[in-house]
Amino acid sequence: MFTYEEGIRVSVLGVYRVKMREGREGDVVFLVDERENRVLPIWIGESEAMSIQMVMRGEKPPRPLTHDLLVGILEVTGFEVDRIKIDGLIKDTYTSSLYIRNLSTGKTLRVDSRPSDAIAVALRVGCEIFVDNSLGDQMLPRDRFRFPDQEGGTQPND
Repeated sequence: MFTYEEGIRVSVLGVYRVKMREGREGDVVFLVDERENRVLPIWIGESEAMSIQMVMRGEKPPRPLTHDLLVGILEVTGFEVDRIKIDGLIKDTYTSSLYIRNLSTGKTLRVDSRPSDAIAVALRVGCEIFVDNSLGDQMLPRDRFRFPDQEGGTQPND
């Protein structure tokens, strides 16, 4: 397994509506480690799924969404998002951090966040996304999943 000091570098494969065996459906964002051909599925809320899908498709909302607002606030206050990291798993819930840099001092601050929000922000600013090395065993072989498309798809998997 190839890792960086920051963790495992990943990208967003897409957000998919997944149908479970019990018949329930939900939105899952898949982070992909291209070097190892494996994915980390993270269940997310519907509004966060929509926000991530919009930015992946290059769609601009007529008015700023919450994630656009956050990026705008950071920009006007002299900060930039340096990177995000999925950094833990507590009781079946992933945790993450946004690392923001003060452009005038160079100091980087860590901000606790939900993975879905951090991912939505990362896609808007184009920063790197990492998964903590300790979560490598949570990643699954990519071929265990059938993806309907590679553009942030919305179709259910069987």
